[in-house]
Amino acid sequence: MNKLTMIFLTLLVLSGCATRPCAYIAIGERVCLAPLPVQAPFAQRNEMIVASSAQGPLMALAQTQWDSQRYASAVTTAFGQRLYVLSYDGKIIQFEQSDLPLPIRAENVMLDTQLMWWPLALLQMHLPSSARLIEFDDGAHRVRELWWQDQKRIRIVYQQEDGAAVVNYEQLGLHYQLLIKEVPDA
Repeated sequence: MNKLTMIFLTLLVLSGCATRPCAYIAIGERVCLAPLPVQAPFAQRNEMIVASSAQGPLMALAQTQWDSQRYASAVTTAFGQRLYVLSYDGKIIQFEQSDLPLPIRAENVMLDTQLMWWPLALLQMHLPSSARLIEFDDGAHRVRELWWQDQKRIRIVYQQEDGAAVVNYEQLGLHYQLLIKEVPDA
């Protein structure tokens, strides 16, 4: 392969990431979002979210709709105040955030969502070479981990509790944790 071909291929690969939003998993460690999967793992769902970070805990409710064209989520506090509305078509994030003084970045919300729910193979195809996403069964739960070189940055543990899906998402690089529990339709 000649030098011109290598430069062209490098630019082609880099431009693929440049056309999609990217999020940081730690300082200086950036991952670009993957496109939408062909088939969504669920059409709609309600979730209770407990977020913990240095700013303290936050409890929220999320209503999510998902199809082959769009992922959309509206998130409110437990008191009904809107935190944000997010929509992603596989290329562009639309994000409306409330006036609440919370450091919520649309790209990180979408990356967290993708790491939890997107098919493993689709995510692996879109990760940079320095990142590695693995999934395994630890004997009690299904687990996903995102590694950056030799540093574990994200750990996701999937459980069932009273027939509802429960996800424990630990962001080790940016120091926050999410506990997400599916709220069955009444």
